[in-house]
Amino acid sequence: MKPPLLPLAILCLSASLALAAPHGASHAGSSGTHHHKKSHHSARVSIPHQRRHVTYQEKKTLLDRAGIPKSRWHDYIVDHRVPLELGGSNDLSNLQLMDKVSAKRKDRVENYLAAKVRHGTISLAQARSQMLHWENLDTAH
Repeated sequence: MKPPLLPLAILCLSASLALAAPHGASHAGSSGTHHHKKSHHSARVSIPHQRRHVTYQEKKTLLDRAGIPKSRWHDYIVDHRVPLELGGSNDLSNLQLMDKVSAKRKDRVENYLAAKVRHGTISLAQARSQMLHWENLDTAH
């Protein structure tokens, strides 16, 4: 009765090695350095993306709601709460005002998370969730 189990065992072993290979192969012989080569096993993810379209009236509405005088408008930008890069919309409910320094930092986090989604490292839902606390996210890796 052992011969019929042998092909099944080989198949299971082959499958487990195939799943482990992309991770192990990226570290083999690296001598402490990481080489980020695209594996043919990783699935690339396409993120639905809209073009940025925020009208002057929408900007004015946000600035007026915040009570920011026109003389200070240049200190702020209109930002998307859920970034367009992560499937967000141009809808007024998805827009917020941010100072320029914070907005630049948030843009780096958006780009970092979008790249991780496109490479299949995290899901779109995980990236959106992490954007809720973007200030605490380390993008140095």
